[in-house]
Amino acid sequence: MPLYMAQFAYTVDAWAAFTKNPENRTAALENLAKKVGAKVEGLYYSFGDYDGFVIIDAPDEATLTAMLLAAIHRTRAPPSHKDDGPDAARDDGRGDEEGRRAILPRSG
Repeated sequence: MPLYMAQFAYTVDAWAAFTKNPENRTAALENLAKKVGAKVEGLYYSFGDYDGFVIIDAPDEATLTAMLLAAIHRTRAPPSHKDDGPDAARDDGRGDEEGRRAILPRSG
């Protein structure tokens, strides 16, 4: 199954509730993942615009979306891609030199 990363942010009310009654959110997320056929690889907290991120092993994006909508108020799941090297990013999908010239600026 593919791995997905989803960033999340808690509401002010959620932070207030966690302060009054701390709990391990990993177990709750793991139970939810199991119900939809996914697996939580890790839950991490961070600083910045988002409060943390979760790595999820899910069968497809529909499963991931259903799980996130059920679990988290504000999320962001940037698309993930297999690393096919730098040429894959420049290729327009046709796999030919003409396609690369159409996307890359000319030098000289």
